[in-house]
Amino acid sequence: MVKNLFGNSDPVGEKILIGRITFNVIGVMESKGVDLNGIDQDDQIFIPLQTALRRLRMAVGASKIDILIQFVIEASILSISGGIIGIILGIIISIVISLATDWNLSISIPSIIYSFIFSLIVGMFFGVYPARKASLLDPIEALKNE
Repeated sequence: MVKNLFGNSDPVGEKILIGRITFNVIGVMESKGVDLNGIDQDDQIFIPLQTALRRLRMAVGASKIDILIQFVIEASILSISGGIIGIILGIIISIVISLATDWNLSISIPSIIYSFIFSLIVGMFFGVYPARKASLLDPIEALKNE
């Protein structure tokens, strides 16, 4: 497959178009040949597990609201954990800078709450938008274009 697409050049870093989606080649597996049934084992493309699970759920009949809820839960978990990590890193960096420069340090609880709420809002927005888009896809087209 690699020789058919790229000839003798190194494909790592190249871009390929599958359907309407552009993918970057990040690695190439060694040729495996055919199995006992004569089926070529080299024509495989790996996709992220969550993408495959979402598309599979749509194909077996998950409702649009189910897909939306899955995206919202994932976005919530990511934005909450990102907000907590950001707050902890912000406090640690502030302490280090105040110790290095002899500045007075003042960390207020409202600023921590506002930063956490902001990270939650941003995470939910960028989680719900693709969720809405994915929930509107036709399952057969979604699987075909993957």
